[in-house]
Amino acid sequence: MIALRCFEAAARFENFTRAAEALHLTHGAISRAVRMLEDDLGVALFERRSRRVFLTQAGRTLAQAVNEGLTVMQRATNELRASRGAG
Repeated sequence: MIALRCFEAAARFENFTRAAEALHLTHGAISRAVRMLEDDLGVALFERRSRRVFLTQAGRTLAQAVNEGLTVMQRATNELRASRGAG
């Protein structure tokens, strides 16, 4: 889901512009994806203040879960690649 990828990058940098650069998207695309995710969940993931963003507690909780999920997926892909060479 693109919204989670956008959220993960925005959470990692706490900056929508840097997230956009990292994902080769526009600032607006990151902002829209995060807003869509917030609307879907019914909670604010970022506090927006003076052109800066800060993770809320809900945002920190989701960021941790997303990072754990990405770690599990990375481990699985590494294992698959390793088994391909052993098979």
